[in-house]
Amino acid sequence: MHNLFTYLNTSFFKHSMFWIIVFLYFVLSVNNHSMFASYRHLLESYGIIVIAQIITAYTCIYILIPKFLNNKKIGLFILWMLILLVSVHAVYQAVRMYYFDVVYFDSYDAVQRSYAVDSYWKRLSSYSLFISKCVLYLTPTALLLMARFYKNQQKFLKLNEQKK
Repeated sequence: MHNLFTYLNTSFFKHSMFWIIVFLYFVLSVNNHSMFASYRHLLESYGIIVIAQIITAYTCIYILIPKFLNNKKIGLFILWMLILLVSVHAVYQAVRMYYFDVVYFDSYDAVQRSYAVDSYWKRLSSYSLFISKCVLYLTPTALLLMARFYKNQQKFLKLNEQKK
């Protein structure tokens, strides 16, 4: 029983649970099932979004923040953050275009079909699409950073209590 509690208290377990909850939030909050050809389509669609969020979150938290932001290199942080977001968005759009829009095209409605025939460059150069996806990619990062900040504040308060 002790081993179970030890495992449940690990960062890996907590992070895994966080991402499962994020994924389930997407899947269970779908209000328009007609956008998807099947449950597989729905799961794959949100799975690729969560993978993009995971890549964004951990690259930001474990590479960009320690290397640039913590060292007061704000300009470089912003540059690399933008490179990260553009890269994740480019890969996401490639997967949408070369997998989803091929496999599920027949099930698309008129709006989805008009988007599916857009060129890769048009998708990448759509500023509004990029901004909306960036918000989607960065939301879990913000949640993880808030949790980390709270945890660090608790440690700081505990340390101050011990000093007194």
